[in-house]
This record gives sequence, structure tokens and C-alpha cells, in this order.
Amino acid sequence: MRYAGNDGKLRLILWCLNEFVRCAGIHLLSQGVGLYRAIRRVVGLVFIERADMLELVEKLNKLVDAATKYVVEREEVLAKAGVCARVIVKGSNPAIKLGCERVGDEFRIVVVRSCDVVPWSDCSREEKLISVEWLFQLEREIDTKLFILLEKAERIVGRIAQELV
Repeated sequence: MRYAGNDGKLRLILWCLNEFVRCAGIHLLSQGVGLYRAIRRVVGLVFIERADMLELVEKLNKLVDAATKYVVEREEVLAKAGVCARVIVKGSNPAIKLGCERVGDEFRIVVVRSCDVVPWSDCSREEKLISVEWLFQLEREIDTKLFILLEKAERIVGRIAQELV
């Protein structure tokens, strides 16, 4: 069989579902279950799987909402620092980086895909879940940069103060 494009994918899915129902029905009929009961059991299997999927989606949405709330809280703190930083998100394919950068007028937590910089809140659910665990690494990178900037600022202000005296 040949399946092309979205229409072909849909036909393939329907064919697979049809084969599943046919095979499950034949199996149940061979076990001595009546046709009516066989159909009800097979249809029940399909609906149970759908209900399980909806339950999983609901759990996943709650977890992503919790991650989003956490990132928004951290973003407010990191925005005050005003320091750009990026860390590589290991295990992402294609490779992405989690960063804190200026987007418009404010600093935001972002995901960097090759050349595209996208605010974390605008990313797909999968990118959010993959990248959020690297937030601690990003914060450490920003802390390191803040200490370096602080030392430089103290040195510069010290020199300026000496020249003014």
C-alpha cells in the first residue's frame, strides 16, 4: 500500500485501526464470545485507550502549567540582573540552548534554535519540558557573570576614584 501526505496518513491510521478491530474481533470470536460481545469488547478497548490518553494529557498540562509558573517567577528575578547568558540543552534534537537575553525592552528566558531566539513562554510543550531542567545551570551561569561584572565594576570605579583624587 502507498500512503502520501496527510490524506495518506489518515488512511493508514484508519487501515491500522480497522485491522486492530478485525484481529481483536476474530480473536474474541475464536474464544467462543458472541459477535455482539466481541464488538462491544473491541470498541471498549478503543474507548479505554482514548480515556487513558485524555487523562495523560490532563496530567501533562498540569505539569507544564507548574513549570511555566516556575519559569515566570525565575524570569522576573533574572530580568533584574540584566545579564545575557546561554547554556546548551543536552539531549535536545535538534540542538537548542536555554538563555536569558533581551527580547524587545526586557530580559526574558529564551530558547535558541540555531539562529532563532524565541521566548520560553512561546515554545512548544516539548521544548519547554526539555529545556526547563537546565534553568538551574542557566542561573549558575548568570551568577558567574554577575560576579565577574561586579569585580570589573569595582576595579573601574576604584580607578576612577583614584584619578579624581
